[in-house]
Amino acid sequence: MSRSRCGGPPWPSLGACVTGTGALAARTGSLLFVWGAVVLYVLLVAARLVVVRHALRHGLGRLRAPVGR
Repeated sequence: MSRSRCGGPPWPSLGACVTGTGALAARTGSLLFVWGAVVLYVLLVAARLVVVRHALRHGLGRLRAPVGR
């Protein structure tokens, strides 16, 4: 997964893209923009779920690690 210019995750960019596409859909009434916004939103949620899953796995792994580690 690529990184944003600031070195963080690319979600702010994807979130802005979702917001902009949703605004275009509302302004124009175009089904192309509506479905585009829906697809981008689903991708955003999926990316965040992947990160949460990895973060939880990493956190639980640290809880199970021996104290001396």
